[in-house]
Amino acid sequence: MCSGKEEKMTQIPSSHWRQGAITCELCNSRATIYCHSDDAFLCRTCDKHVHKANFLALRHIRCVLCESCQQPKHRYIIGSSFELTTPFIGENSIFLSL
Repeated sequence: MCSGKEEKMTQIPSSHWRQGAITCELCNSRATIYCHSDDAFLCRTCDKHVHKANFLALRHIRCVLCESCQQPKHRYIIGSSFELTTPFIGENSIFLSL
């Protein structure tokens, strides 16, 4: 529950928690992004390094974590732009297959 809005969210494994916060798997700073394809929590800096590595990594759709509760939001980073996007879910949407 975040900001008084109750949503069904995936449970985050306790191995990702350090001092009450989810940490980046590479540098141990506070995580701000979750990559489902890599099953990894990352900070913004490490996410940029990991996902610009090759054309396959650029395809990963990463979910932004809420700044206060660190639960997944409905905002994503896609491709090499590193810009936040809100998905459009239509009949040809890539999000229908996730």
